[in-house]
Parts: sequence; C-alpha cells; structure tokens
Amino acid sequence: MNSTMTRLIIVALIAFSALTPQVRGGGALSGQFHLCVDDHATVFLNGKPLMEGHWVASRKITKSAEVPIEIGDHLVFQLRNTGGARFVAIQFVSSDLKTIISFPVSAFKQLANPAAKDFSPTSLDFGNLSTAKKRGGAVYLPFKSDSEGAWGETDVCALGVVIKAEMIKPMKK
Repeated sequence: MNSTMTRLIIVALIAFSALTPQVRGGGALSGQFHLCVDDHATVFLNGKPLMEGHWVASRKITKSAEVPIEIGDHLVFQLRNTGGARFVAIQFVSSDLKTIISFPVSAFKQLANPAAKDFSPTSLDFGNLSTAKKRGGAVYLPFKSDSEGAWGETDVCALGVVIKAEMIKPMKK
C-alpha cells in the first residue's frame, strides 16, 4: 500500500470516528433542522409534518423541534413562492453539536405532485426524477455546512430528499 492510500485511510477513519455512535451503528441521531426559505415551505419527515418556514425579514431561520433521524429517512418540501427570489436551504445539527447533515442541491429531487407529503425512497421513480435547480438568494443558516439553496421548476412545487451517509459529517469548527 502506498503512502497516499495510507493517508486516505487514516483520514477516513478519523472522520468516521468523529460521527456519533448512533449514526455509525445505523441508529437514530437526535437534533434539530434549521430551515431558511423564500417564500414558504411545509416540511414532512417520513410523511409526517415536521415544520413550516416562511420568509420574514426579522427572522430568517426556522428551527424544528428536536427529532430523531436515521440514514434512509426522507424529507418532502412543499414549496410556494409569492414573488422574487425562491430558494430553500436546510441543515440538521445533532443535539451534542458534534454532527451536521448538509443538503446540497444534488440531494434534492423534484417530485411530480406539488402536494406530495411522502414518497418511497427506494422507488425506481425517485432516481429518475429531475434534480432541483440551484438557487441563489441570501441563505441564512446558523452553522457552516455544505447546504445550498434549491428549488424546483415552478413557483409551487415539491422536492424530496433521502438522508444518505455521505451527507453526515463532523461539525466544522
């Protein structure tokens, strides 16, 4: 094994060990979602209402109640734009502030039904759906992450995300 490969393995082991034991073992991770949206979003976790967010100049971030999540869980964002910029950005931060889940635009897929509350994360259709578009705008999230602003093709749309292991990282200092 060459030195480059050895270094890569060491870096991977360090990153893996920094994740909470729950995530490494495939169990639930508790924490809160932080949402920034322009204009309106209703968010569902595994088909159940999680939170709502609205663009308000004095309060740009909405926090969810503390919830447990696992790899394979899925989120649906019902989105509505009433004018101007349109974007949604979200991150999940563990209760112990050691782990963050980022949501880059590539994680979002536009769902066919803008009123959807759920989808099957293993459905063949999910992989064939178009990826959401990257959207600019002032994305205000409280922690440094790889989350990006996203939106679908129209002012009223629904986006879906499956939480995957590669989205979960140690918090950046």
